[in-house]
Amino acid sequence: MASAKLTNLLLSRRREDILKTIVEEYTSYATPVPSSLIKNRHGFSISSATIRNEMAVLEDAGYISRKHSSGGCLPTAKGYRHYVETVSSFDSSITDWSITIRGRMRGSDQHMEGWTRAGAEILASLSGNLGLATVPTVSNLLVRNFHLVYLNDTLIAVVVVFDGAYIYKELLTLPAPVSMYEIDDLALRLNNLFSGRSINEIDTYLIEDSILEQQVLHSITRVATEHYRTINSHGFAEGLRHLLTQPEFSDGANIISLVEAVESGRLLQMISDTNLRPGEIRVIIGDENTEDTLKPMGMVLTGYGIPERISGIVGIIGPMRMHYHTTMSLVGYLSSVMSELIYEL
Repeated sequence: MASAKLTNLLLSRRREDILKTIVEEYTSYATPVPSSLIKNRHGFSISSATIRNEMAVLEDAGYISRKHSSGGCLPTAKGYRHYVETVSSFDSSITDWSITIRGRMRGSDQHMEGWTRAGAEILASLSGNLGLATVPTVSNLLVRNFHLVYLNDTLIAVVVVFDGAYIYKELLTLPAPVSMYEIDDLALRLNNLFSGRSINEIDTYLIEDSILEQQVLHSITRVATEHYRTINSHGFAEGLRHLLTQPEFSDGANIISLVEAVESGRLLQMISDTNLRPGEIRVIIGDENTEDTLKPMGMVLTGYGIPERISGIVGIIGPMRMHYHTTMSLVGYLSSVMSELIYEL
């Protein structure tokens, strides 16, 4: 067990470099890192014996672990945390992906669910891990405009566009025949009254004279509220198949528990409850995860959207042996593109 003194060890530059090398080697190859490889592949101008002594100090301090005293080492959660906090967080390789990300997002279905699914798919395909994205929630569902489409004298299509590109559509059978002109007049009146107002305000609006207007507004508030509740608990998890190629999931136990968390909705609910501002990145490693299923893993999350108005979460889950800075750059860039799309609505 590491002593209190070693647990709070301030690493020397040499130990920092050795730990950085161990993290990057193990992240890339998933095999324990021996002292000979550190010296030969990375050109340290000290002997293998000195490197082994430094590795012993790092092990006592809890940054690395070894199954056998004479074997190679691998980083612990503490080692990964130190690496994340001390190495530059921007990975310039993300610039190679920026055109791909922007093109795929702008080419996706132009509504919130389409963007959200596309975001999760992009994160999964580019990281080789599990990509996550929640459909953004709004503090108050506001109406942008109404469209009433006359189909025949007793049937209309009601289309409502909400702030944030949420769209509600429903066919509505009318209690009595009406003309196309009456429907056009009603649409104009509804837009004048309620454009920019919330569903709650519409629901409490009292109409005494028009049965048709009452029916249309009741239909809008009832179904739109149900639709909104469904959207606010919705999200996408893509790329479970990628995790099957990772050595950490070869025995099946970890992947089964993760599949259960995804299918039950527990995982998406957990990240939906994460309080992250747009652009704020959070890295969660190992036992820092509150969900038992995720304790052997690493997770990078960030918010997107418009502060105080509409926001969602995107992120990546993978083995603890994750390319954290590439992942942070990836989710950060995607969140900025998704925020741009929301601002443009």
